[in-house]
Amino acid sequence: MPTISCFLRKASGALQDKDAIYVEPLTYSTIKADSLMTHLQKNFQIDGGQLQGMISDLVKQMIVFLQIGHKVEVPGLGTFSLKMNGDVKRDSEGVLQIENARYGGIHFSPNKTFRKYLWNTKFSLISHNVVMSYSLNEDVILEIARELCEKNGFFLTKEFSARAVVSYSYACKILNDLVDSGKLLRRYSGRLKIYTMPK
Repeated sequence: MPTISCFLRKASGALQDKDAIYVEPLTYSTIKADSLMTHLQKNFQIDGGQLQGMISDLVKQMIVFLQIGHKVEVPGLGTFSLKMNGDVKRDSEGVLQIENARYGGIHFSPNKTFRKYLWNTKFSLISHNVVMSYSLNEDVILEIARELCEKNGFFLTKEFSARAVVSYSYACKILNDLVDSGKLLRRYSGRLKIYTMPK
């Protein structure tokens, strides 16, 4: 079952003094367009050029419809419509007019089947500690490291990358910083980097 890691965050602003605590998903990396295209080609054996052309044509046609006031339903995905920003003011004769009318974003309403699949997503608390920010801070990082070490006594970079849901290169940077600060130990087995918690 698909699972997203999440953590506890203390409220800021007006609710800060009320000790309100929220659950937040970890900040995940963005799947870039090139990566998405590569996965589609690999997993569904679709020709890359043909796929790129179809997506480009779909976007162009959606823009045409959206800009003349239509909602656009994409099969299996959902319905898109334009939002707008603007001011309402009375002119010199007291008639209501709009000013500064402009594009204000996209409203997306997921398809019923699309929503059904997403409802199956599970959420797992990665730490019982409350953090002030929803970024991947050191407390959350060390909690992940401890959790991985509890299973096998050590962990690999790729295991940390998968658990923290960050890229492999970013995981290397995080783990190197912890080793440099003495909060994590590293040893080698051939070319393999193995990490453990200090005793």
